[in-house]
This record gives sequence, structure tokens and C-alpha cells, in this order.
Amino acid sequence: MKPTEIRNLTEQELVLKEQNMRQELQKVRFKKHVGGLANTATIKKLKKDLARVLTEMNARQQSPKA
Repeated sequence: MKPTEIRNLTEQELVLKEQNMRQELQKVRFKKHVGGLANTATIKKLKKDLARVLTEMNARQQSPKA
């Protein structure tokens, strides 16, 4: 997910996206340990996308409301 796409999301969409990404990351990690994960790069991608969403949420909380 690109940063420009994340910036265009609303607050509620960001919260939903965060929750979905955390659930998906948990599922992928479980699949890795069970042995059913073909592409382990998806874990790294999910973690980076989650960090981007959290960064945007934090930036919006830090910025003064105008």
C-alpha cells in the first residue's frame, strides 16, 4: 500500500485497516509456523504496511486541529 493511498483514508478507515492488517499478520505467521506459507515475504510486506498506517494515525493525532 502506498503512502498516498493511506493519506487519503479517513480516520475510521485507518482504524479498520489497522485491525485487518493485524489479523492478517497473525494468520500469516501461523501459516508460517505450520508450514503452509509459500511466500514468506508477505510477512515483511504486511509489517511495513501496518507501520505506514500506524505512522499516519500518529501523525494525525500529533498535528494541531485547524
